[in-house]
Amino acid sequence: MMLMGDRIKKRRKELGLTQPALGKAVGVSRAAVSLWEKNENEPKGINLQNIARVLRCSADWLIDGRSEKFVSEAPANYNAGTPSAIPIFSKKNVLAYLQGDDVETVSASTELSVIAKMLGASDNCIAFQEDSIGMMPRIMPGELVVIDPSVSDILGGEWAFSVSGTVVVGILSRTPRGFVLSFYSENPGWEPVEVAPSDAVGKVVATIPFG
Repeated sequence: MMLMGDRIKKRRKELGLTQPALGKAVGVSRAAVSLWEKNENEPKGINLQNIARVLRCSADWLIDGRSEKFVSEAPANYNAGTPSAIPIFSKKNVLAYLQGDDVETVSASTELSVIAKMLGASDNCIAFQEDSIGMMPRIMPGELVVIDPSVSDILGGEWAFSVSGTVVVGILSRTPRGFVLSFYSENPGWEPVEVAPSDAVGKVVATIPFG
């Protein structure tokens, strides 16, 4: 008899997601996903709802296996068909790519595309690999940052901006003087900086372990 963990694992594999990717999208560790799938623990509350949202299935089906499996509602731009791969760039090449230059990709991933679509992002997402410790502890070196450059409403939240010729990620807020980007780094040298909307690289969709 299939238990909740078996259904989570089955649906995750149907979507081609890894445990680390599902964990990142839900907001938990890979170890937590592993415990769920081995039926050694059960997700509850917000974690259960987030799993159902990311896996595009009903929470009731995850719980009992008898309820309707699929939810009827989906993001307006969600397409259940085979997604195209999201290109992955080195951090130094992101700006050049967005400016129209012909630059090489590190890789491409349909898995990232599935996650982006589940989270309601557009088909224009790209990703870059963080290469420094500057965004720790929120983003670790080597992780992939998925951004949606097509989002035009800069209303706050987590964004990637071009600052002094490089891409940085932070929390955007609006002050009487304009927009300010605050960073996660515990390094005291990383003070909030004023940014202009024209320097926005894209809205952050997700951060995912690479490899």
